[in-house]
Order: sequence, then structure tokens, then C-alpha cells
Amino acid sequence: MGIWVGISKVFYIAKARVVSFAQILLSWVIVAFGVPAWSPVLSLMASLLGYALFWSVFQKISGKKQRAVCACLWFMGVQAIQLSWMTATAYHGFYIILVYLGILVWFGVQFGCFTALFPQSLEELSLRRCLFLASFWVLMEWSRLFFLCGFPFNFCGVVLAAFAVPSQLAAFTGVLGLSFIVIFCNLLALRVVVTPRKMAWYFYLGTVVGLYVFGSMHWGIHRLRQKVDNRVLNAALVQTGLRPEEKVPLRDKESRFVSPFLQWYDILNELEKTGQRKFDLIVLPEAAVPFGATQCIYPLEEVNRIFLHKWGQNYRAYLPLSESSFLQEGLVSNSFWAQSLANYYGAQVVVGFDDYDKDRGESYNAAFYFAPYAKASQRYEKCILVPLGEYLPFSWLKTLVAKYGVVDFATPGVGAKVFGEKTPIATSVCYEECFGHFMRQGRKKGAQLFVNITNDGWYLPSKLPEQHFYHARLRSIENGVPLVRACNTGVTAAVDSLNTVCGRLNRGTLAKGVLTVSLPLYHYRTPYSFYGDYFIVGICCSFIGVYVLRQRPWGIKLKMSRKLSLVKKK
Repeated sequence: MGIWVGISKVFYIAKARVVSFAQILLSWVIVAFGVPAWSPVLSLMASLLGYALFWSVFQKISGKKQRAVCACLWFMGVQAIQLSWMTATAYHGFYIILVYLGILVWFGVQFGCFTALFPQSLEELSLRRCLFLASFWVLMEWSRLFFLCGFPFNFCGVVLAAFAVPSQLAAFTGVLGLSFIVIFCNLLALRVVVTPRKMAWYFYLGTVVGLYVFGSMHWGIHRLRQKVDNRVLNAALVQTGLRPEEKVPLRDKESRFVSPFLQWYDILNELEKTGQRKFDLIVLPEAAVPFGATQCIYPLEEVNRIFLHKWGQNYRAYLPLSESSFLQEGLVSNSFWAQSLANYYGAQVVVGFDDYDKDRGESYNAAFYFAPYAKASQRYEKCILVPLGEYLPFSWLKTLVAKYGVVDFATPGVGAKVFGEKTPIATSVCYEECFGHFMRQGRKKGAQLFVNITNDGWYLPSKLPEQHFYHARLRSIENGVPLVRACNTGVTAAVDSLNTVCGRLNRGTLAKGVLTVSLPLYHYRTPYSFYGDYFIVGICCSFIGVYVLRQRPWGIKLKMSRKLSLVKKK
């Protein structure tokens, strides 16, 4: 009998471990691939129960250290999938892998510290504790924005970006509020698993249903107002479809470089294919063509031949021949081409060019705004620069990045700028649109349309273009304004102020083409545009403060005195 009892115990332990491992693996699949760029269905599951499925294993892990280590490794595995785009070494070399591993450890340690705050017995997971834990996690995500240039990718709340209804909460709380609700819902789901009482079910279902009812009401009210407001923007969003080595001369890849003449010819050709002669707005991507905005390198005679071929005998009426800033000694600049486009199509043109200020000796990654027949362009300088690629956070890294041909660095801009009068435009360059607090600056200055120019081609092939796009969609909800984006390679698309995709270039991230779209211009003020992240951060600090006060000795004494007074009354 003793032998059989021993065998039964071993079998029971082995079975329990297999079940736990399967549960951890299933939760990892749901959460790791549960982002809109991978699977909208799994995104929905992750937002409701993916994390809870993992945490429920803690019932079989007693030690806090063991839980923290397990959680750290699990979350590192999750981020390894979601940040796998960082393993593209073609243009960055091996050092990007070191950065990738460093971020995995950073995020894993955060999640491990977070789970260390769980009660020893999960049955003690009170509603107050759930609010405390969700608030603590939000502050940890928020802290990521303050390291170097900030790292805005992979907040838990992004899983809701693919769904117009639940993502409406971002109009009040930003993406951090979505992170709060995702973690809070999963904690409530965990309470259902460990204490399957009716009240636990009521709280969980009430929170989920409440989120969707609120989102439906917010979306429905503004959708009705949008239908009454019949203003639309007729836009052309250009995707050049060129890899980095085709767009600019890169070391050891010079043979693949495409002449800037041919690059401009392709842009004119793709616009001509639309069959339209009038646009309100034309957007070209980040660093759309090489050699900067003002460097005069194109012989005017050659440029004239191209315009004659494309625009006919009257082409000279659209060229800014009288503007000396575009023309010098028979040579013209990229700005000359862009201004000609604005004149010919009667459109506002937003285009990305590098630029250099000779007086200050500063370089910029910039977005330029050209109005039809304007005497000069306007410039927005990118404010949030990419470490190593655009600025050097530490001087000792200079030797490392020089090995990859990076020897010149950009100067950051001083803040958001708004262009245009009829429809005020706030521009952003590359991953600046992932920072909610930064995009809010343009909205506060009166912007009624967000324009992003980007190039995700440095991380191909990967899921980065899709992930970048879903981050961008949240900015439209947070600020109540429509958004358009044009990419060299990536997701070229237009989104209205309610997170509805109004148009998307479906030829693929590497294809060239022009997306023409009629975008509703309906916009509205949101609480987030007034208070930014401080609103949700303040709420989270309040929840944490109340919880901590209740846990202090005076909090315990207060609860005991209340219990004693109730006993005396009875």
C-alpha cells in the first residue's frame, strides 16, 4: 500500500505541474500574440483574462521570490514576441540585439516587482487591492516615458486599440487608462477563479459591460454629430515604397541607391495615376527624398523636362521660379519640387526633409509645410529623437555607432507647431506619434488634424509597421481629432476622430502608391486634451494612497475601533 500511495503522490504532483505548465504556456500565447498587430481576437482575450490565467498559477507557488522570478521570465517571453521587430539587424548591426535584451529585462523586472505585491493567498485579493495593483502598474508604465527619450511601445492598454468601442475610454484617460482597465479586469477575473462567489462575478461582469456600454454611448453620440458635420478633407497620402538603401546612399550598398530624379518622377507618376487634379492635402513621408530641403542639386533644365512631360505645356505656371530660396544658379532644391506640387494641385503639402542650419551648425529631421503659391515654407523640427540613430545619449558610444556609418546627429526641436489656417495641422515625425503627452501639445495649440510622416523600413520584415499604426490610432481618440499618416514603407492610412479607419493603402508595407481618401474633419475637445496623463496618474496615486493608509498601523487601529463600536452598539 505504501508503494502505491507514493506512486499516486508522484503522479498527482507530476499532473499538477503539467497542468500548471500548460496554463502558463496558454496564457503566454494569449498575451504574447494578443496585440492587434498579431491577432485582434487574442487581443480581446488578453484584455479580459489572459493575465488572470497566468496569475492563477500562483495558487501553487507559495514564495514571493519564486512568483516574482516566474512572472519576470514569463513577461520577458511575452515582450520577446511583441518586440521581436527589434531583432532586425540588417541596418543596425548586433548592438540592437543588446538593446532588445536590455528592454526585455527592464520590462520583466517591472512585472516581477508588480506581482511581488500580490497577497500570499490569492483568496485575500480584495477589490481595494485590485485597484491598488492596477494603479501601481500604470505608474510603472508611465515611468517608461522618462528614461532617455522614453519608450512608449507595448503599454498593456494598446490591446484595445483595434476596437473602436472600448478604446473610447482613451478620450478621458489616454492609453494609460486603457492599461488600468486591462489589468483591473484581469485582476477581477482572477478573483472569480480563486473565489468563485457571486459578488466576484458581479464586479467582473459589471466592469466589462460598463466599459463597453460607456464606449458605445461615447462613440454613438459623436458619430451622430459627425454625420451632421459634413466637412471632409480630400487627401493624397504618398507611400514611396523604397528601402533605406534605395532612398539614401548607404555604405556597402551604394549600388542599390535610386537617383533622386527617379524618386521624384515616381512620386509625380503615382499622383498622376490617381486621376485627380485637386487635393486639399498631399502628404509625403519622412525624409521623402535625400539631400535635404534647401540643397540645390537638380539642374533646372532636367527638372523642366520632367514637369513638361507630366504637366504639359503650361507647367511653368506652377513652378516657383521667382523664389531665390528654391533656385540658385540654375539649380533647384527638393523644396522647389514640393512647392511646385502645392501649386499644381492647389494643395497644402507636408513632406519630410532633412535640413541644416548653417548659422547654428545644427541638423534637423524635419517636416515642411508648403501652401499653394506661398513665398516660403514652414518647418517643424522633430523633438523626440531616436537614441544612437539621431542623437547620442552618451559620448562613449560614438565609436560604436561610427562603425555603422552614423557620424552626424540631429538637433531636437523646441515643441509642437501648427500649420495652416482653414484646417490647422500638427505634424509629427516617426515614433513621436506614440507619445500621447507630446501629441497633446499640438492639440492644445489649436490643431484640428494630426499628420504623421514616418519610415518603418529600418525594421523590415517585422510587425513594427502594424504596431506603430495601432499606437497612432489611439492619438486620434485621446485628442478627438482625425489623423493621416504617410510612410516610406509602413502603414499609410487615415483615421477619423473616433478610431475608425477611413482608408488604408492595401498594397503592402513595401509597395509604392498613393492613398486618396475623403476624411471626415469632425473634431471635439476631450478631457485628455485638457489634463493629459495627469488625470489618470492622479487617480492612480489616490488609489495607492488610500490603500497604503489602510495598511498602516493607524489604518488597522481605525478598522479595529470601528469593529468594537459596532459590537458595543449590538
